[in-house]
Amino acid sequence: MRVLVTAASKHGATSEIAARDHRLFAGRLDRSLLGFGDKAIVVALRAPQGDFRDWDAIHGWVDDISRDLAPDERP
Repeated sequence: MRVLVTAASKHGATSEIAARDHRLFAGRLDRSLLGFGDKAIVVALRAPQGDFRDWDAIHGWVDDISRDLAPDERP
């Protein structure tokens, strides 16, 4: 597993806004939707085309947030 340092974590933005969690998910790249400049960058970086989203991980994260934000149902 590769560890990524994001601008938000590097500059402490997550603590400034009192974020509870910070996650990164892989995305989707469809070169047919890119402009000339973006295509040039993608080619230079040899970025693979495809859909790399892990929907199970994303839904799990959403479930975690939902539980954290749900009101406490204890009397």
